[in-house]
Amino acid sequence: MLRPRTDDKRWTAVRSSAPVFVLVSGWRVDADGTAHASLRCAGTRGGSAEITALAKAPDVAGAARGAFVLDLTVTPYAREGWSREHPGPPLPPSGDGVSRSRAP
Repeated sequence: MLRPRTDDKRWTAVRSSAPVFVLVSGWRVDADGTAHASLRCAGTRGGSAEITALAKAPDVAGAARGAFVLDLTVTPYAREGWSREHPGPPLPPSGDGVSRSRAP
């Protein structure tokens, strides 16, 4: 979520430099100027991407410019590891007397 801007500019779009790693979806701007976007990562390939939010004054000609940049690094899922069939080694004790467990 991007809060409404305090200057004369409005959020216009969000772009990913590498959609194969990070895909932007669900872009919308509410009536109050708040912008929303979802970022989705495949998780099967590793890489990096720059997510750029663009803003532009509505009454000025020309292209929107980058107003916010988010650098993301995508780390792929482990090919081997925890699963329901092979849960892996037990978790180490926490030392506080509280039992810990993995999520199902």
